[in-house]
Formats: sequence, structure tokens, C-alpha cells
Amino acid sequence: MIQGTLQNFIAIFKDHVTADADLKYFAYGEVFEVEKRIQSDASNFDTPLLWLDEPEVTPNRNRTNLYSNSFTSAVWLIVSLPSAHDYETIEAGYSEAHELLDRVVAMLYRLQRERVLVDFKIGKEEAISRKFVRTGNLIGWRMEVSISLETTLIHHVN
Repeated sequence: MIQGTLQNFIAIFKDHVTADADLKYFAYGEVFEVEKRIQSDASNFDTPLLWLDEPEVTPNRNRTNLYSNSFTSAVWLIVSLPSAHDYETIEAGYSEAHELLDRVVAMLYRLQRERVLVDFKIGKEEAISRKFVRTGNLIGWRMEVSISLETTLIHHVN
């Protein structure tokens, strides 16, 4: 198991982007900050991108005294549309983004089987429209996720 720190939670997704040759960019943070970075750093920005939203962190202890941090967040998988696009191009873009998001889910299942994660749950998935991400021709999918990582940083107080 990896230590249940925020840094390690972020690293799970950042490492996935490095390992998946089809993903070009990793972003972490609040939606408006990421949008500002995309707009101001266009030369280093590329799609498809995996964007990890800031999580809520909940310390926990189960009946067997396993201490963990649960990270509840959202994963965004965003692709670009060509400047000229029609319905078929848009549908292909959504399909590509969802296929890449499915790889993230497969990676999480693999990490759970390998006992790197204590637990994880996937919540709602929703399409991201061009109106929601205000940076032009970006579309994709947003998935809610909750991941528990073991931690020894939380100690039981007698």
C-alpha cells in the first residue's frame, strides 16, 4: 500500500498520464485555476488531458483499526475538437474521451487488486459540454471518485 497522503493521491493519476501514451497532459486543481493555466500556458497544454479536481479528505478508522484517508474528487477526461466539426466529430470526441476514462477506471481496479488502494468507488459520470469548459472546443467526461488509502499518519489516542 502507498501512504494515504494528498501527494500520493495526486501521483496515482499523474503516473497514469505518464504511462498512457494517448494522454498528453495532466492538470490538478480547482476548475477555474486549471482553465486559467490552460489559457495562459497554451504552448505546453495538449489534449487529451486528465484533470484531477481538488479532493475532500476524510480521515477514517475501521473496526480492525486500519487508518485511512478517503479522497473524494472528480476526474475529468477532456479532448479537443477540430475547429470545423459536425455531429459525427462531436460524438467521436465524446467516445474517445470515455474510452480514455475507462482506462482510468481499469487502472484503479488494478491498483485495488494489487492492494495499493484500500477501497475505491466510482460515482456519477457526466458529459462535459463546450459551454461548461469555457476554453473553446474542449469536450469530455467528468467522473466522481472516492479512493481510500492506508495511512499511519493518524494515530489512535487512548
